[in-house]
Amino acid sequence: MVMFAFFIPKEAFAHAYVVSSNPAANEELNQQPPSVSITFSEGIESGFHAIKVLNAKGDRVDKGDTVIKDQKIMEAALKKNLPKGIYTIQWNAVSADGHSVSGMIPFSIGKAAGGFDQLEQGQTDESIDVASTIDKAFLYTSFSLFLGTILFGLLWFRAAISPVLAKRMKRLLTLSLIMMGGALVFQLPIQTKSAADVSFLGAFQPSLLQETIASTSGGSLWMMLMASFVLLTIWTIVAVRKGDFSSFRVWLFPLLLFTVLLWLKAQIGHPAATDNKILTTSLDFIHLVSASIWVGGLTAIVLLLMKKLPNEDDPLIRNTLTAFHPWALLSVGLIVFSGFVNAIFILQSFDALFQSAYGRTFLIKLGLFIIMGLLGLMHYLMLRWEKKQKRSVSLRAEWMIGIAILLLTAVFTNIPSPPPPAPEPFFGANQVEHRDIVSLSITPNAPGKNSFEVAFTKKNGETITDIQSVTAKIHKVALFGDETPSEFQLKRLKNGHFSAENLLLNEKGTWKIEIHALTGSFKNIDTTFIRRN
Repeated sequence: MVMFAFFIPKEAFAHAYVVSSNPAANEELNQQPPSVSITFSEGIESGFHAIKVLNAKGDRVDKGDTVIKDQKIMEAALKKNLPKGIYTIQWNAVSADGHSVSGMIPFSIGKAAGGFDQLEQGQTDESIDVASTIDKAFLYTSFSLFLGTILFGLLWFRAAISPVLAKRMKRLLTLSLIMMGGALVFQLPIQTKSAADVSFLGAFQPSLLQETIASTSGGSLWMMLMASFVLLTIWTIVAVRKGDFSSFRVWLFPLLLFTVLLWLKAQIGHPAATDNKILTTSLDFIHLVSASIWVGGLTAIVLLLMKKLPNEDDPLIRNTLTAFHPWALLSVGLIVFSGFVNAIFILQSFDALFQSAYGRTFLIKLGLFIIMGLLGLMHYLMLRWEKKQKRSVSLRAEWMIGIAILLLTAVFTNIPSPPPPAPEPFFGANQVEHRDIVSLSITPNAPGKNSFEVAFTKKNGETITDIQSVTAKIHKVALFGDETPSEFQLKRLKNGHFSAENLLLNEKGTWKIEIHALTGSFKNIDTTFIRRN
């Protein structure tokens, strides 16, 4: 929990939610706006998005063109001279993590007179897709089978590989490639089904498949995944025909291609939609590799040496397990670390960890990993202490838990991440030269339009009344230096209080706000606030 509190970011969502809309939900307008717009917490895909504005009769009153601005804003122009009445914005989009989202936002031109009560409103998230869950279960299983079988021959099996064992390894590699290819092929129509909101059979329409490939990041990545898979299959066939399962030289290129494939897979899903994409996708890649080593290694040992497992005295099994367990323990550590940190960036809060479906599923997955890790540690200690009782039973138990984790992961990746918490206003107070106190408040403290208010008081609490002018410089703090600042003037509200409204706080992150004030006696008051979001 201490790690959770230390690492947790203020905002890093992996699922698009509505941050604001213009008009706002249930807003009563005096006159017709020229357009309607919706701002999302994260970027949305350029394909499969739409805004429809309907009047009370269900007729469309927008011009039929929906545009995306700055990746997070969806906008549609309205027809002119709309009469007074209640209108509904119906919208749908695909968030960067591949999940489809939709919703309705009612507003009125003129008084609504209670008409909003009868209207559905809010956001609807895509439910868990059974087809996608099954597909990912096959895909993750194939990853584990492929990597586990190769590393079994290269790293863990220390004896000469017999023709019988080589035949089993060929079968496992063939099975893994068939499962992997099938799962990857079906990912495209499954993505299309989700994005276009059609049936599974309807997703095979060429026009929809083409839009998925051309207008979504998931479609582009699917093309690269398929290209990598084809190359991987060709080089694996070449390596298998050489018949040397213990040669790094033979298997180096298939392993490199498999690494590329896992890296591409890490670019799809929740981690790829956070503000810290490079970090979270890198962690997801480490997670995939580590899980494939751990579960794949167990699977290879159980399936390839299955007939020998009951014989606990066989030194071949003992040596194989001895070589495997350090890799397994290292993989456990990397899995827990990468999964935990990524969950922090996606969940955003302690409450989401326990109250959202995503958080509860993560806790179950973490619990299974811990059990599996304890079993692995027990096997390692049994080998060191030469304990032989019931080792095959506990090894199979560890393997079965690993399979359960793969299935749970397939479900886990299809659960929408929790919605972002409501923004909290920023407030800070700095003492200048041990005398004056400058306070700054930012409301609502979210990307978009914000109100900045600065107050000046003396150390004893009295208001400083002779402030003549106040300016502020605001700029985002970047990794390799601050960005170019924007300057604005604040207007006097009353003595010692100044305010301004603007759109300069236009994205999440760390921002530096420099306040400069000039008194009637030409004394400068300067201070700096750091706002993190």
